[in-house]
Amino acid sequence: MACSKIFSGDLPELTNEIIQYFRKDFSTLYSCILVNRLWCRLAIPLLWENPFPKSYSKNYQFIKIYLNKLNEDDKIKLNEYGLNYNLSPSSTLFNYPSFIKYLNTREVVFFIKNWVNTLVDSKNHEELVNLIYGLLMKVFIENEGILNSFEVISNLEYFNNITDLILQNPNLTCNIRKLKLDISCPNLTQFLKFLYTNCNSISMIILSSLYSNVDNRSLVEKYLSQIIISQHNLKKILFEYNIM
Repeated sequence: MACSKIFSGDLPELTNEIIQYFRKDFSTLYSCILVNRLWCRLAIPLLWENPFPKSYSKNYQFIKIYLNKLNEDDKIKLNEYGLNYNLSPSSTLFNYPSFIKYLNTREVVFFIKNWVNTLVDSKNHEELVNLIYGLLMKVFIENEGILNSFEVISNLEYFNNITDLILQNPNLTCNIRKLKLDISCPNLTQFLKFLYTNCNSISMIILSSLYSNVDNRSLVEKYLSQIIISQHNLKKILFEYNIM
């Protein structure tokens, strides 16, 4: 009896707990969305919370779906590079960008570069990667995405172009639980100060390569200390050192 109620949608709280167990089992989650509307509504956010792992490196359809959330002016910018953005319907059943929970900047760039390689020649490759990177961040912000995990890793030239966007939209990062920093950029101290004032729910911090090419090391240390002290639920701090 209980089993039939679960499949019929009569026990939504219990159904949600069951589906949460399949968070990393993508094939099962894809099956769940076919059961009924309730199962679909519960499974779709789990499928879209972390769309950039490298195991998905040949599937770029989700990027197209994200970019179809852009306004017409931004789509025109893509058209200037030869991308005609009528690749998928602009109206979808779900607001997919709002489900984003995990963001690793290196993986985002990896996906964009591989996708752009299939679309245009190398002449304007870097410009287009930078443009799409910024537009994706804009889509996540405008659709009220709220991250649980934020990993800012290398790719300095790309991250510099979106720093202001992140600083001006604190809701994207206000709820992060896992923070990884592996960057050294001109506005690093400003970014660290922003994290200190905006984030206080972090439970894990991973730090690496923050002192390379940094002018004001004392400020970096100050804001890192403030980030750590200001957390209410911090359980783990890891320090990484990469030998090249």
